[in-house]
Amino acid sequence: AGVFHIKAYIIDDTLLLSGANLSEEYFTDRQDRYMLFVNGGGGLVDFYADLIDILCNYADEYKEGEEMQEQKLKRDMTLQEKKHELLGSLSNLLDGSNDDALVKREHVDENEVIAYAIPTVQIPTSLCPASSHTPTNVAQQQREVEENEEKVFPFPLDTTVTKNLLLAALECDPKNASVRLSSAYLNPTMSLMSVLKMFGSERGDVDGVGGAAYLLTAGPKSHGFASKTDREEKTGGNKSIGDYDDDRRKEEIATVATGNGPGRGWIPKAYTEIVKEAASQIVSRGGKVLLYEKMFWSFHAKGLWLSLPSSSPFLENENVETEKINSYIYDQSAIRATIVGSGNYGARSEYWDVESNCILIMKQIPDHHPLTSTVSKSQSPSLKTTQSFGDNETFALQEKDHQSGSFLLQSLVAKEWNDLCQYTSEMNLNRSREPLSLGLMGALQILRKFL
Repeated sequence: AGVFHIKAYIIDDTLLLSGANLSEEYFTDRQDRYMLFVNGGGGLVDFYADLIDILCNYADEYKEGEEMQEQKLKRDMTLQEKKHELLGSLSNLLDGSNDDALVKREHVDENEVIAYAIPTVQIPTSLCPASSHTPTNVAQQQREVEENEEKVFPFPLDTTVTKNLLLAALECDPKNASVRLSSAYLNPTMSLMSVLKMFGSERGDVDGVGGAAYLLTAGPKSHGFASKTDREEKTGGNKSIGDYDDDRRKEEIATVATGNGPGRGWIPKAYTEIVKEAASQIVSRGGKVLLYEKMFWSFHAKGLWLSLPSSSPFLENENVETEKINSYIYDQSAIRATIVGSGNYGARSEYWDVESNCILIMKQIPDHHPLTSTVSKSQSPSLKTTQSFGDNETFALQEKDHQSGSFLLQSLVAKEWNDLCQYTSEMNLNRSREPLSLGLMGALQILRKFL
């Protein structure tokens, strides 16, 4: 089983969506992403308050002094009932029929809308039986869920909505559409990679133009699974091994520094191999994989940026290194959508964890565009595309000066990506690769399946 992975923070009528937890490093030296929705966010704040209430209703309350074994017994006795009731409650929340939200949408001034927000939820496959029989293994269960998702789940999952969004962009402009995806632990599933490989063209970006897929993830030095001793040694400023008083501590630091230490220091190296596999599938079409490495910092940012070219692209910084020129977003008006939330776009996010992301569709899209949101006075706004986004609840984000508000939103979203790219280097697939040990090969199978 996976973990509860949603990161949503609500104070009054303000919502903070992020991929960040509340541990100390997120306030000091761990790079993440945050988006603040104020004044109720057009109903989005209420949605997440309801989502949190639902999840709390089906959670186990911790009681001090009660043994964990006793709690587990209580949980097992009502597990199947909880599964069915939870799915029903989530379906009612996500189907766009919330009465309070409908009342609020009747008073939406379309001239003030700058974007539409579509919250999504991802739940573990174990919460919903894919068939009447019990799967013999996890792989079988995942296959059945993928093949029968519409029959199995009463609402579209985040991974399905995300893939349909990407397919809609490709339908609009298959040559020039670009997707930029950030993940702390890049491990794209086969279904996601099958769509990412569609971006760009076989000739690549020979002329420096055209769309592509750009994947951003942690480099070995800034990886979240870098060993604790290595992290302490890095953040200790000018502290050297000789500055430690304890001989055992000196040995630990020295061992990790040479890459031979025990623990979880092997995980960044294993992820590097997975990232190379992803890179090999997109570079021939002009795509790139970027590795984030900032001294003393770890990387935990996740999200997606979807762009289609506008009529007049421009360069903001003529001094940008040429090898990064297509990685940056130079025309903020090209931003058509972004996704913020907890998902890492990997196996764990798709199959094991409870996640929530929020898709923002920019308003400045022509009426004939497949990504356009159309609003009915009596219904929830919905995205009209060949690839259905399902009946997810949709919220209009408003600003009195909608033109400047839209431009500002696109600029901030583009700046998020560009700021991350300042600390990246492109993965080089031409370097000779050392043969993998049997242990690392076995570890790769585990990472691909569970992380």
